[in-house]
Amino acid sequence: MDNELIQQGIVLTLFGMGTVFVFLIVLTLVTIAMSRAVLRFAAPEAGDNVLAEPVANPATIEDPRLIAVITAAIRQYRKNRSKI
Repeated sequence: MDNELIQQGIVLTLFGMGTVFVFLIVLTLVTIAMSRAVLRFAAPEAGDNVLAEPVANPATIEDPRLIAVITAAIRQYRKNRSKI
C-alpha cells in the first residue's frame, strides 16, 4: 500500500514538473517571437528622426546656479544620511 502511494506521488510530481517546464519553454519561445516581430515591424527606420531636437549632454551644462543647487542637495543628503 505505501509503495503504491509513493509511486503515485512520484508520477504526480514528475507530471507537474513536466507541465511547468513545457509551459516555460513555450512562454520563452513566444516572448522571443514577439520581440523579433516588434523589432522588425515597429522599429523606426534608419532615416527617421525620432527626436525633434537634440538633448543637451549633462556633462556640458555650465550653469553655475544649477551646479550650486545640485551641490547643496548632495551635501544635505549626505548630512541627513550620516545621522541615521
